[in-house]
Amino acid sequence: FHYSIYPFNHLNAAGADQGFLLATIPLNFYYFILNQLGATPLFATITLLSLIIFVAQLNFYKCLRYFSADNSQLTFNNSVSCTLGAILYGFSPYVIAMIIPGHFLTLLVYAAFPIIIRNFDSLIVQDKLDWAASIILFLVFALCAPGFANIGIIYVLLIACSIYFCSVMLVKRLPIY
Repeated sequence: FHYSIYPFNHLNAAGADQGFLLATIPLNFYYFILNQLGATPLFATITLLSLIIFVAQLNFYKCLRYFSADNSQLTFNNSVSCTLGAILYGFSPYVIAMIIPGHFLTLLVYAAFPIIIRNFDSLIVQDKLDWAASIILFLVFALCAPGFANIGIIYVLLIACSIYFCSVMLVKRLPIY
C-alpha cells in the first residue's frame, strides 16, 4: 500500500508517473458515494458536469459584479450583462473541448479561475494584506489540486496571475486623464 502514495511506483508500470492516479481520488470518491446511493455512472457524470458548469458560471458572475462595481460608466443593466457573461463563460468552446475527451478535473480549475482572479485582485489592489482573500485563495488552490495532475495547468494559472499582476501595476502607474 505505501508504494501507491508516491508519485513514482517502481512496482507498477515500470515506475511510470502515478501522480494522475492520486489526483483522481476525489473524483473516484464522488463516484463511489453516488454508486452507494444507487445512481448510475451516467447520472453521476451528468450531475458532476452540471455542478462544475454551474459553479463556473456563479463564480464568473460574482467576478463580473466585483469588477463592474467600481465602473460608474456602465449605462446598461449590470445584472443582466453579468448574467449573460456568466452563461457565455459556462458554455464556452473550452468547456465543450474538455467534456468530450473526459477531462473533468481540468474543469475544476476552469470553474475556480474567476474566484482566483477576483481574490488575487483584492490582494494586489489593496495597500494592506487581506487575510480573507489569502485564505480563500489557499482553499481554492487546495480544492483545485486534483486538476493540477497535469502540471501545465498550474503553470498556465501562475502565468495568467503574473500577467494580470503586471497589467494592474502598469495601469496603476499610468496617469488617467
